[in-house]
This record gives sequence, structure tokens and C-alpha cells, in this order.
Amino acid sequence: MQRWLIRRRLFRGARWGLLVLLLVAACAAVADYYGAFDRPFPPPTSDISAVGGQSDWPMFLRDPIHSAAVDVPSTPQGKLKWRFDTDLPLFSSPAVVDGRLYLGSGDSRVVALDADTGELIWEHEVLGPIDSSPAVAGDSVFIGLRDGTVLSLHKDSGELQWEFPTGGIFATSPVVLEGILYIGSGDGKLYTLDAQTGQVRWSYQTDGHIASDPAINDDIVAVLSQDSYLHIVDKHTGRKRLDYHTKFARGSPALSGDWVYTADQIGIVAAIDWHKREVPFEKNVRWLKTQLWAWGALRELPPLKGLAWATFVPGSLVASPIVAEDWLYVASSEGDVYALDRETGDTEWTFEADGFFLAAMALVGDGLFIGDRFGTMYAISAEKGEELWRFETGAPIGSTPVAANGLLYFTSEDGTLYALE
Repeated sequence: MQRWLIRRRLFRGARWGLLVLLLVAACAAVADYYGAFDRPFPPPTSDISAVGGQSDWPMFLRDPIHSAAVDVPSTPQGKLKWRFDTDLPLFSSPAVVDGRLYLGSGDSRVVALDADTGELIWEHEVLGPIDSSPAVAGDSVFIGLRDGTVLSLHKDSGELQWEFPTGGIFATSPVVLEGILYIGSGDGKLYTLDAQTGQVRWSYQTDGHIASDPAINDDIVAVLSQDSYLHIVDKHTGRKRLDYHTKFARGSPALSGDWVYTADQIGIVAAIDWHKREVPFEKNVRWLKTQLWAWGALRELPPLKGLAWATFVPGSLVASPIVAEDWLYVASSEGDVYALDRETGDTEWTFEADGFFLAAMALVGDGLFIGDRFGTMYAISAEKGEELWRFETGAPIGSTPVAANGLLYFTSEDGTLYALE
């Protein structure tokens, strides 16, 4: 009997000890999930950012939040000032800073031009065509290549400063903010590099190619992956805060205020609250509730974490939405532009073009600018949705227009860069 009592006490003590260990392990896992054991990264070696003045457009979609907008007193009127011809199709958008234009070309060059005249200043040859758009910060031009390499060139001479192989088959357009370069790669990783040295700070792994460009504010990095998720990552630690299922989303997300905006191929525009954080096992609980709802045990389908609102518009939406003060603008591949209420998603007006759209829009003053498959650049009233003018090129326009230096710049698949005033 004594031996039995001893064994019983030992068993009871072991059981309670195991419960305590499991509780401690669960608390440690939750603390680790929220980064309680993370050590702060050392500060970057510089504080350079691809954020220019009123007359500049220093990176793809203009700034880290992807506003693709500039407030100018007068809208370009569509008169050709100059053109720069290359030998192969152009798909990337230029960056314009301090009166100079920087462009990655289809004939395997990074070029710097006088933004007012189109005169060639320097060129740097690479091993293949370039689809990525450059970012200009400090004394450097940063660009991604098809082989997954990121280059840093001196903006005055084009000399190579450093290069970094991401490991993917392509690299997206870079974003440079406060001394750190952010870029996605075909290996499924979002990389952060020291912009001055090219050294890796942290990387975040997704389950698909990253073909979109990251959007960044003071707290988070938002990027779309071909694993069908919008990934919202803590900017300072590289840890996941939330992944939101966006199965058919294309282009890049846009950030404004409390929300991340996405547009997808089946016509759904969504606003996601980037403040929301996913807790451990939350997806499993939602899956269980969804099954209960499907069997009639719950009255309402559990909402997706982070969803502020979603709306449907006809058409397959392309590229990134533009977020203005009151409205949100999206474009479909079928050639339609929609203005939506940014707080509710209600449609305000619709514009119908003659051709199919391939790339994102730009908002310049009171005008929206977008090119189509037939080679037409449209200027559309941002307030009323009426056509202001059009410019014909004769070749498909697959790039996003850029407004800087008092001009509108865009490229086309005939290998030409156009500058309109």
C-alpha cells in the first residue's frame, strides 16, 4: 500500500509538472511569436530614402506607400517634347530626380538621361533585359535584374557600387527608406538590405514567387506573393503580423492611413486593416467555425481577419490601386477605369477606353494617366471620369507613366521612351 501511495504521489507530481512545462512552453511560444526574444537590428549605415521633392519621381509608383500621385498646379497636355529610342521593347518605368532620368532598358542597359532634353549622360551594361524600375536615393541608383541580382550604381557615373544575388530568377522594383532597401524575389523571399553596403538585415519567406513590389509605412511592409496571400510583415523585425488570402490579386498593394488596398483579377477591391495581428492557432479556430457554419451550427460565417471592406467591380483588375483623398482608382484589363469611395468601395464613375490596359495608372494634378495595348496614352479627369486627351504611339504601353520635371514620361514596347509636356 505504501509503494502504491508513493507511486500515486509521484504520478500526480509528474502530471502537474508536465502541465506546468506545457504552460511555460505555450507562453514562451506566444512570446516568441510576438518577438519578445528578438534582438534589435543595428541601425543601417545611412539614412537615405527614395523620397524626392515635388518635381521628382524617385521610384516605381513614386513613394514607399505606392501613392503613384503628385499634386501639381497644371496637368500635362500631351504634346511630345522629346523621345529616346532603344533597340528592344521597354517595360519598366523611369525614375526622375534632380533633372535626371534613370531607366532600365530592354537592350540590357541602365541609362541616365537629361530629363529635359533626353540626352544620354551615362550607361551601364548588364547581362540581360531589365523589367524592374529603378529607385534613386542619396548618391545611388538601385535596380533589380531578371537573374535576381540587385545592383547599386553611382547616380553620377553609373559605376557599380555593390551587387547582391537574391537567389530567385527575377527581382522586383526596389524601395529604399531610411537607409534600408526592400525588394522581392522569385525565390519567394522579401529581402531587406543595407542600402549603403548591400548586406542582408532580414528576409521573410513566402510560399510563392514575389512578383509585386513592397509597400512600406513606418510600421509594416505589405507585399503580395503568388502563394495567394497578402503578407503584412513587421518592418523592424521581419516577423509576420498577418497574412490575408487574396487568391487572384495582381500588381502591388497601396498603403494609406490604416488600410492596405488590393485589386484582383476577378474584380474584387479590398481594404485590409494592417494593424490587425494574427494569433497562434487563429486560422485553425476559424476553419472549425467555418465548418460549423457550413453545417448550420453557426448563423454567420466568421469574418476574415483584417478585412475592413471589399467590393466587386466588373472586369479583371490590373496593377495597383491609386488612393486619393476621397477616392480610390482601379483599372481593369478590359479597358475600364473605376473611381470608388475609399471608405466604402461604392462606385462614383466609370471610364471606358478603346483598348486593353496592361499597367498601373498615375495621378498627376487633376488627371489620371494610363496606357493601353493599342499604344494609346489616355488622360482622364480624376473628378468626372471624362477623357481630356489621348496620345498615340503605335506600340503597346506596358509601363506606368511618371510625372516629374514638368513632363510626363512613359515607355512602350517599340523601345521608345516618350516625354510629353
